[in-house]
Amino acid sequence: MSEYVYLFCNRSLLYPVWHLGLFSNPWAVGGAGVMLLLQLLVVYTPIMQRLFQTRPVPWVSWLDAGAIAVAIIGIVEIDKWIRRRKAFRQTAHE
Repeated sequence: MSEYVYLFCNRSLLYPVWHLGLFSNPWAVGGAGVMLLLQLLVVYTPIMQRLFQTRPVPWVSWLDAGAIAVAIIGIVEIDKWIRRRKAFRQTAHE
């Protein structure tokens, strides 16, 4: 989940994730959707579990992953805020 969140957060190095819109890059949305679907199939379908020797992830673990993803959004957005302030100061001094 952290990789998906990081993908959408880093479409811009300066602008917040909500500024660009979730569907501004349909290729990224489609690719992430396909990868998530495949990942769920490998983890939760019996035939894929046997083939790839996986076990189902408890749904509570998805909550943990979601919490980490939210933390990543916060960290990336703080980094962007610092970059914007730095860029603003550089243009103000010129």
